[in-house]
Amino acid sequence: MDSKLRTILIGLFSLAAILVIYLVYSFMSQTPAIDIDRSADFNDIIADSNIGDLSGQIAQVGNVGIGGLKKTRFQHRDKNGEVDREFGFELLLHRLKDVLEVEKPYMNTYQPDFKCYITADKGTVQLESAVGKFTPKDATFTANVVIHVVPQGSSSVEESFVYLDDIAFLSERSQFATNGPIKFVSNTGQLLGAGLELVYNEQLDRLEFFRIVHLHNLRFEISESDLLSAPTPRDTAVSADPAGTPPSPPNANIDSADETSGVGQAEQSDEPTVADDSQEAKAPPTASAQEVSQAGGQYYSCVFSKNVLIDTPKQLIFADDEVSISGIFWPKTSRSQSTKAKPAAARDVKPTGDGLLEPGEPNALGEQRVNVVVTCDNGLTVTPMGSSAAEAGFRQSGLQEPAPTGDRPKNFDDATDRTTFTARKIDYDVSTGDAAATGPLELIFHTNDVMGNGPADGSDSSAERRGADDVQQKTVPVRIVAQRKAEFSSASNQIIFDGDCLCTMLRQDPNFQEKYLLASDHLTVDLPADTNDRATGWAGDIEHLTASGGVVRLVTVRIAANEVLGGIELKCRRFDYDREKQLFSATGPGAVIVNNSGVPEPNEQVPGFSLKRPGWAIIENFDTLQYFVDANRFIADAESKRIAINGFPIMKGQYNQHVKATAGHIEANLTQTVDARTEISTLTASGGITYEDGDNEFAGSRLFYDHDKSVVKIWGDESQPCYFNGALVDGIEIDLQTGKVNARMPVPGALQIER
Repeated sequence: MDSKLRTILIGLFSLAAILVIYLVYSFMSQTPAIDIDRSADFNDIIADSNIGDLSGQIAQVGNVGIGGLKKTRFQHRDKNGEVDREFGFELLLHRLKDVLEVEKPYMNTYQPDFKCYITADKGTVQLESAVGKFTPKDATFTANVVIHVVPQGSSSVEESFVYLDDIAFLSERSQFATNGPIKFVSNTGQLLGAGLELVYNEQLDRLEFFRIVHLHNLRFEISESDLLSAPTPRDTAVSADPAGTPPSPPNANIDSADETSGVGQAEQSDEPTVADDSQEAKAPPTASAQEVSQAGGQYYSCVFSKNVLIDTPKQLIFADDEVSISGIFWPKTSRSQSTKAKPAAARDVKPTGDGLLEPGEPNALGEQRVNVVVTCDNGLTVTPMGSSAAEAGFRQSGLQEPAPTGDRPKNFDDATDRTTFTARKIDYDVSTGDAAATGPLELIFHTNDVMGNGPADGSDSSAERRGADDVQQKTVPVRIVAQRKAEFSSASNQIIFDGDCLCTMLRQDPNFQEKYLLASDHLTVDLPADTNDRATGWAGDIEHLTASGGVVRLVTVRIAANEVLGGIELKCRRFDYDREKQLFSATGPGAVIVNNSGVPEPNEQVPGFSLKRPGWAIIENFDTLQYFVDANRFIADAESKRIAINGFPIMKGQYNQHVKATAGHIEANLTQTVDARTEISTLTASGGITYEDGDNEFAGSRLFYDHDKSVVKIWGDESQPCYFNGALVDGIEIDLQTGKVNARMPVPGALQIER
């Protein structure tokens, strides 16, 4: 859902878009009647060919007889007379009515931003004639089918290769299909799969349906910096593919493709020089209630189905049902948008050598890039948004869908240091940058230890600790689960988890283990405005966290030797964490339950306020509770009622006397002892305080506790006089080491009591 996921999802569609764009341009670009080239070069080819008489086995098109025709080429010229498309073959092998069986067929397409060359060992072509012109109607290329795309000028198109066993084009449906294997290779990507169907709507001038039935794997490269940064909504505009360095030649044998290797190497060839050209743009279709489109192009969705796994060096993402990328705006094709391009002089294309292409020099792959691998059980589909007719057409196409396994990949559970995300369904909207996941879902990531990394004496502040060497800071695993959904808003840079949310953090210490659990109906996470902010500590990329809805619970448990030593449970209406302020806050009315029952009784005498003593404590009725990380300080406030504290100390395995206390405001400064325990350093209670145990009672306006001095002092004022065991006193001082109570009477003298 974050910037990493957004970058990956855009990359997924870009790879699928490349294959779609090139097939559309090459075979379905509103193929008009093709004039046979009457240039001198073409006449030379005819003159060199072997033409027999029109009988028996001699091929015949209309009233024209062809026998053993070699090196034949059909060319199409645009309105400016420039060659923009051509079809040819090395040898005509056989004719059956209007169907020609040929050897070494090829089809070349020339666009302003790229050239596309399609070759095969064999093929069949059905021709139609009208007004003395011939049009290839249906065609099938078989055996070593290669689609080679070469960028032109400063185009963002990347040099790419597609390898197929066969491919068939049916003009009636404007359909491209194969049941065989597919291999797509470019400098930054590789796709291995089987079964392809593509339907193009010539009237609306748009892709109607594209499907790869079974996706073995899709691999592509992105720079590590892109993986850690987020694109702006403007960055999400779809192009054919990011520019890349032309790759070196791969093995065109699909069966021998190495699915375990990294990004493949593509074949580079020297191509005949052909001028760019443009054609007049068609009028855009009118948007219907069911289809989203606009004058400049069409919005599409791309769906990867069933057990979708996205594997990167630092993340693993898994969706049980599908990963859907929607809101993809696909501009009108280059041939439609390039009417302003100045036509250049066209030159006829002469196939080199065997009539095809010659390899060029390889180039090295880009550096400092990381591989992303995508697999799924039910292939990928691209359709116009809001269109259901295309999907229905696929169900009737006869292409076989593999049954989903429903198994979660084994390597998913072994990703100890990687961020993992699982959901039933993941949706990403390219146009807005928003994303959503349908639950149940789980997110696991590592972040700097918010509650640790400080020295034993507690002398430094967390700000100093965050400024220290990050390499030495510990990281802890964090797990977030939600039952209903999670939504990411690009505008607010915010993630909202919904439905029985549970956030878990686990801290490991040499002597014990601490587990933190935060439960709520809703969990909202605000990310930094600058997503490149790799915050040096303390909750990593989280700017603000809010848990709300119902009763919010925060539980901490300390375990040693498989035994629970104790824990703390906080109940409130809302819980917040703010990274900038380094502040945890709870909004009540709320309660805190402290379980120290598993702590062993100390051998030495400890002050009565010490957290080392075993027992239970319940703090209720606070309206706000705040913990300042930098100052290591707690502040509790109550407005409607006083904060109520009930303590149940344990001595010699038995509950001792019940201790009761109340206050309107409490501040406690904490420190860390040499044995890595938290202890109260000072405590101040105000707003009217009361205290009662089995032996004594006192009340006053303010109380102060000093751990180092083991002293408690109580004062009174006009609104809240000081009382000790029912007697009015000026003040009280308690020595926790000796148990002596010094109560200052309002008359000369003092009352001293041995507790």
